[in-house]
Amino acid sequence: MSLNRFHQKWYHQFITFPVVTGIVVAIVYDSIKERPLLSSLTSILISVWKYIVLILTFKVSVFWIIITLLLISFVLFIINNTKKVLDPKLQYTTDVLVNWKWEWTYSGKYIDNLTPLCPSCNTIMNYHNGQSQYDKFSECPRCNKVYATRESQRQHTDIIQFEDDKRIQMLIVDNIRKGNYKYF
Repeated sequence: MSLNRFHQKWYHQFITFPVVTGIVVAIVYDSIKERPLLSSLTSILISVWKYIVLILTFKVSVFWIIITLLLISFVLFIINNTKKVLDPKLQYTTDVLVNWKWEWTYSGKYIDNLTPLCPSCNTIMNYHNGQSQYDKFSECPRCNKVYATRESQRQHTDIIQFEDDKRIQMLIVDNIRKGNYKYF
């Protein structure tokens, strides 16, 4: 039996069983008390209807409705923000990947603002991601070091292996998926 069939069957049983039981009990009760058939069921339905009408026509000032709605929205806001703060995946925003320290923001679905940090001073580097692999390099604004790919022919650089940011994103997603991370 599939899971959907089970839930449908459970749903039908949840509704039909009490209704059928109520009708049978009302018939038996009415026949024992020698009352007209289904009179007790009719009186129960009438009293339920009266309570529904009473609740719907209850006089409430608009002030209390607004206060209740604001309170509900405030509680929902706190619950949503608490989930974000408590989720360690969202706090995982820095790591050393392929000999480089990286920072990023993670919304739960996408990795944004992927930024390399200078290996010497941990300053956010000016990252130039050119069209080809030869145009990719980073410069540190604090210590003025330039890090480029091995294939690049830039002069006066400390040449360190610089990885493609798509590969870094894939490593980050894989770490999150496997739980191989610690947040700082």
